[in-house]
Amino acid sequence: MKTPVLPPAASGDPDDAIRALSEDTGRRNLALLIRLRWIALAGQALAIAVTVLYLGADLPVPEMMAVIGLSCAINLFALWRCCKGLAVSDWIVTVELLIDIAALTVLLYFSGGAANPFVTLFILQVMLGLLLAPMPQVIFILSAAAAAHFWLLRHGRPLRLPAMGPEQMTQMTGDGFFGLHLLGMFLSFVLAAGLLTWFVSGLRRNLAARDAQIAVLRQKLVEDEHFVRLGVMASSTAHDLGTPLTTLAVTLDEWHESGIPDSPRREKVLARMQQELARCRHIVSGMLFAAGLDRLDLAEALPAGEFLDEVITDWREDGGALEVEMRPAPVLGAALIADTMLEQALRNILTNAQQAGARHMILSAHREAGHLVVVFDDDGPGFPQAVLDHPVRPMAAGKGDPGRGFGLYLVSNAVRRLGGDWSVENRAEGGARVRLSLPLKEDET
Repeated sequence: MKTPVLPPAASGDPDDAIRALSEDTGRRNLALLIRLRWIALAGQALAIAVTVLYLGADLPVPEMMAVIGLSCAINLFALWRCCKGLAVSDWIVTVELLIDIAALTVLLYFSGGAANPFVTLFILQVMLGLLLAPMPQVIFILSAAAAAHFWLLRHGRPLRLPAMGPEQMTQMTGDGFFGLHLLGMFLSFVLAAGLLTWFVSGLRRNLAARDAQIAVLRQKLVEDEHFVRLGVMASSTAHDLGTPLTTLAVTLDEWHESGIPDSPRREKVLARMQQELARCRHIVSGMLFAAGLDRLDLAEALPAGEFLDEVITDWREDGGALEVEMRPAPVLGAALIADTMLEQALRNILTNAQQAGARHMILSAHREAGHLVVVFDDDGPGFPQAVLDHPVRPMAAGKGDPGRGFGLYLVSNAVRRLGGDWSVENRAEGGARVRLSLPLKEDET
């Protein structure tokens, strides 16, 4: 089986890729409709020729051929749209079908009105609308076809056939004019059913191709999410390792310049260095553990207050000095869906606030539409305008500060991965605000 090729998208955003798939499917469906119209126009011209030359009917051939010629010109314009790769919306397809209804109405007007057995071809337009357009447009197409048929009941140029004797009519149709009408209705049915079957088979191929492309896109998104996860966790780890490694580097540089201190002070410094090394091991172990959590069903439902309190406690044990006030609220006992990546994201919010110069943070929470809204308010200088404009874009880090600039990027990935949302802003009274909307366990909502 040939591997489906994804259509080019304007950017790497998944929404753009899916939109490109939809537009590509719309163009292919329009191309199929164009081919169907060529067949219908050829059939209409052939029917006129047979009716005039074989049956000897009196038809306004120039006027009817003008309608067919105008339909050919419209079809060529639709073909030009497809060749140019222009977007094809549902309304464009609807207008194309309405044009076909109008052209068929005029042709039937010149050839007997509603008495023409080919009036059943209106059903074909409605069926095509059902296959190609959403229901509001389908109702519009159905109304137009019904109105056209109703109008033809009272309007239409009579179809005049040459006088035939009873024997000629019986030999030709078996039952006179009624039999001829039934024969025409049968041919109309065969034509409509045949064209619809051909069209639907092509449409099914288009849908199968689109589904295959979407499957490839989803697989690519899964792979990209895994690599992004690893990259974000690596950046976050570098961010967290900066403080303990800096402490170790400063201590070793001091010993290199001044020598190893005496025993009492040396033991104290060594204990501090061992603590920093243990912290490094803990950070790396957490990254490796989080990198292996590829499935969201491994996330746990934890009491919100207990989870937040544990994150703050662990962060303080690892050197966090920011004063965090967690205001009590009944919703803090709700079951919050959390994983290691979310824990790391919350640690980054605290670390970023401290590094920005904040000294105090207020953490509050409330329930909103099945989610727990957690708000972090600090008294620091607030977010730079560049961060407010593009909060999910990793900011460039300085040469001496590796791993910085990825805090909010990690928050975005962690929260949205769990099905939540987030936002950042600067408070009117000063300081920064981070607002997280985190999903609660279903039976808690």
